[in-house]
Amino acid sequence: MTTVVYPRLQLTANGSTALLDNPTVGFQIYSVPELQSRFGEVPYADLFKVVLSSSGTAVGVQTTANELMLLSSAGHPKYPLPRKREVIRSLGISDAGDKLAVLDVEPSQTTSTDQDNGILEIWSLPVGNSPPDLANRPLASIRLPLLDSSVVTANGAFSTFAVRSTDTLGNHQFMGVYHYDSAKGELLPLWQEQGASLKPVSVALYNDWIWVVQANAIAGWHQDNPPVELPATLREHLIYSPTGSHLLAYRGEETINVTSQKMLFRLFDLTSLQEIKRATQVIQNYNNANFALTKNLSLLELRATRDGNLAIEELQWSTP
Repeated sequence: MTTVVYPRLQLTANGSTALLDNPTVGFQIYSVPELQSRFGEVPYADLFKVVLSSSGTAVGVQTTANELMLLSSAGHPKYPLPRKREVIRSLGISDAGDKLAVLDVEPSQTTSTDQDNGILEIWSLPVGNSPPDLANRPLASIRLPLLDSSVVTANGAFSTFAVRSTDTLGNHQFMGVYHYDSAKGELLPLWQEQGASLKPVSVALYNDWIWVVQANAIAGWHQDNPPVELPATLREHLIYSPTGSHLLAYRGEETINVTSQKMLFRLFDLTSLQEIKRATQVIQNYNNANFALTKNLSLLELRATRDGNLAIEELQWSTP
């Protein structure tokens, strides 16, 4: 039996930039929906991991030599990473390309939610480019429990961070959302949850909004305002519009067959917090499909094809 391995497709938080990761060739960064290649094809030589900022304006590459290579039209400068590669679990980069988030685990500690064996750190770039009293030290850090697989995401301004960590079997999880107070040099927990009964949820960060999918709602926080809720289920996936003014929530509603699913798409205005559009679409090969919005709020379906290209199709809204 022949197994087809599709290239991996990853979108930024606002869907404006796509990372197409082709295991046989290399990776490419595309603007959406124009499909313009931003840096050309980057080969896998000396490459370990690729990191997109929240809106895709900054792209970082962790090399096998444990350096961070920043991709830009002006060149590809490299900076040494502040921690060893074997302890780094995840990296994040700010939209300005001037700050780095490092999620690392202490090598002497085991992976467990019973102890704070991990650290989330915020560094300036290049590392050491800080006031004299902060040279070669992070701008802020916080200890937290990490399991086998961990990832950090951030908004573009690097004021809010989300951490998700799971064990190999998915039986135990940890999730947390943190605020970076640059004036005090502190990372402050806004929300943390862990345990064997924790359901997988989606967390979406962009600009000053934090959205967390919960059992019967999408809970949102905006700056110091009281939290708000939008109707939802635990199956929701979230992505912002390119400007961050709208939120797309989508979920599977009914399985048609092994590869097809009826999906519900809802568009929320983040000023009025009202649903303004919705659509129900049957999506073929739904496991390989990604979804995003254009600046004029058209609904897009994006796929990585077998031959390593990026394909886009516009889906129609059911209501004006």
